Parts: sequence; C-alpha cells; structure tokens
Amino acid sequence: MNRNSSNHRKDLPFDDAAPPGSLRAEQKQLTRRRIVQAARTCFLADGVAETGFNEIARRAGVSRATVYLHFPGKQPLLLALLEEDWEAQRVLFASAPWPTDSELAGAFSRWLARMVKAYRARRESMGLYALVIAQDPATHLRLSEQRRALLAELGSRFPAFAVAGEADPERRVAAFLMLSQIEQFCMLATIENWGAEAVAGADLLGRAIAAFVAPR
Repeated sequence: MNRNSSNHRKDLPFDDAAPPGSLRAEQKQLTRRRIVQAARTCFLADGVAETGFNEIARRAGVSRATVYLHFPGKQPLLLALLEEDWEAQRVLFASAPWPTDSELAGAFSRWLARMVKAYRARRESMGLYALVIAQDPATHLRLSEQRRALLAELGSRFPAFAVAGEADPERRVAAFLMLSQIEQFCMLATIENWGAEAVAGADLLGRAIAAFVAPR
C-alpha cells in the first residue's frame, strides 16, 4: 500500500521533480527572483553583514525556510545578483550597432550613452560585486566567461572582435583591450557621475571603436 502511494505521488503534477517549463518550475523561478530582488533591496539599504534572512524573507513574502531552500547563504545570493546584472549587460551588448548602420562612430556613441544610463541605474549594486569577487575565487572564472561572451556578441557583428580561437596574440589582446575600454568608460562615467564628460567620452570612444572595427 505504501509503495503504491509513493508511486502515485511521483505522478502528481506538482511533485518536486516537475520538469522544466511546468507550472511548479515557473513558480519556483518566480519565487527565486522575488528573493533575489528582496536581497538586493536589503543589502543596499542595510548592508550585507547587517541583513538577516528573516528580513529578506519578509520582503520577498516567503518563509525563512524557503529562502534557505533557494540560497543556503549570503554568498550564493550575492552571486545571483551579479549573474542577474551580467545578464543585463549581455542584453546591452546585444543592442550594439551593426556594420550596416550609417555613420558608425555616431551609432557607437549613442550605444555607449545607453550603456552609461543602464550602468547608472545599477550604480548602488556595484559595491556588492567586490564582495562576491573577494570571497569567491571561482567568480574570476565566471568573469572571464562573461567577457568572452561579450566579445562573442560583438564578434558576431565585427571580425575585429571575433577572436575566439584566434592564433595571433596581438589580435586577441587588442580585442580585450577595446572591451576593457568600453567597460571602464561606462563604470567611470557612472562612479564619477560625469555629465558633459560622459557625452564627450562617448563621442571619443565611439570614434575609437569605429576605427577599430573598420575593415583592414
């Protein structure tokens, strides 16, 4: 009897082993997102060390046990925040100009301006990422993977950025340096709260990127 009952439970649609795309899986993902957003709010308002899981659970509208079910500690939560922002960064890079765009330098300049605006929207979260990187050495590997993904996105448009498997070290370094300039400009414009400097910087860097991707 018990064995039959157990088999019956396995067939229920809301079993823990529900396949991806099922209603239960979607609800679990929504709960996870609520917890991550609640953690971001708490960490930014009160600090990571001062934030307890009870407060995160209260803001997310779930039990403390549910928070622990998804995230056994603060470090996984911080990493989830970082991954969320990395995904947003990949979306931004997916909106980069195409070679067919007219006046490519201006197109890159406008793209950089959108990037700065997006970075500023997440300005307060930047301090959290230093904690993730300092406490989790594996994050360095993920950061490298993120940069390769960004290069691949740009490389799908411009051969100068398509350096995956490239044998020439100078080409690889040149692509990574240009990517670093893009990231550093957006971060500086955000941290320093540049006004006119951000506009001038976007124009300068836009011209530099256009020259970098120009056919040789």
